[in-house]
Amino acid sequence: MSDTRIVAGFVNTGGKVTGTNYTVQSSGTGLYTVTFDPPYQTIYGGSVTIANGDGNASYSAIFTNQVTTTGVSIKICADSGDPAARDFSFIFAGFGYAANT
Repeated sequence: MSDTRIVAGFVNTGGKVTGTNYTVQSSGTGLYTVTFDPPYQTIYGGSVTIANGDGNASYSAIFTNQVTTTGVSIKICADSGDPAARDFSFIFAGFGYAANT
């Protein structure tokens, strides 16, 4: 298990990231793609948490696509189901580094 890696970070609605070994792109309100850099050889799983809630609304983080060795797509919605821009944190664990292609 010595090659187990953890990538964790914090992303605010302004696009500022805290952490290393990943990048984030937003493709619209509440839609984010986290790319692991470098990719994992094998991904074990992870978690996304909404941060800094305003206390007046509930939000849920939803994986919109399968978690892969290269990254994950995240959709954040209000209870209404409408996309919502919110700060979030995440952590993913996996094994090794993908081979260069």
